[in-house]
Amino acid sequence: MRRSMLTSAVRGLRQARWNTAPAWVKPQFLQIYETDFANAEYPERAVGGDYVNFSKLMFQLATAEKKEDKYLSDVQGLLSKGNRLATFWRTESNVATDKEFDNLEPGVRFVLRWMQSCSAMDNLEEVAKIFGIYIKAAKKTIVVDVTLAGLPTSQAKNVEAAKQAAEATLASHFPEKKGWKLEFNYLVDPGIIDGWRLEIGSMVVEDMRVYLDAWNKAASAAASVDYTHGPTIKSLPTVWPQNAETDMLADWCDDLAAFDAEEALHGF
Repeated sequence: MRRSMLTSAVRGLRQARWNTAPAWVKPQFLQIYETDFANAEYPERAVGGDYVNFSKLMFQLATAEKKEDKYLSDVQGLLSKGNRLATFWRTESNVATDKEFDNLEPGVRFVLRWMQSCSAMDNLEEVAKIFGIYIKAAKKTIVVDVTLAGLPTSQAKNVEAAKQAAEATLASHFPEKKGWKLEFNYLVDPGIIDGWRLEIGSMVVEDMRVYLDAWNKAASAAASVDYTHGPTIKSLPTVWPQNAETDMLADWCDDLAAFDAEEALHGF
């Protein structure tokens, strides 16, 4: 997979409208690009599809240039709401040649061109997320996504509870990250009644007390119903139409009833 992606990317970089790579492509990029960067060691283990290699290359370029934060800012900016380039992969834009991409870090542009040549731009959000994890992990920082029912300013109690839960989870489930810093990213979900939900590493921790309290209150308020004794049902006689079919069915039922009675009496 990677070899075919590399081949198509080189073709896209060198054979589009020019015979050589564009001026913004630094020789260092191509040198790193040709290495076995996919199997190198990284600050964090990332699980995903082939798009993880895009994140790995971006991390290699960012650390080589010592511009990790600038790279991350560029990628996040592309995904931000209101950015007119946020949907450029659905247009005829060419990352390699169009001037609207000149403001990006050349290394970011290089990886985006690789992605575009592989028709993988729909994975940009996942690539950005994994790249961000690499950057934070290199600084011994782990990002915790905290989801609240409202803005953090109005959720002080839940914010504090979520922080304590995150610290406890880090200590109990990630002992190898002892001493790492926690960086909190707050999200709002109006569907949450109250409480909080946090995602740390590969784990999701939820505050279920609100839901349990609501369930207990609803259960105690519900009327006690005895389902073992149902109401008596009064059967109604079936009204049959008077016709030949009904007469034949009635005669058959009478014969069957007589046979059953005789069997019960004589034990046939």
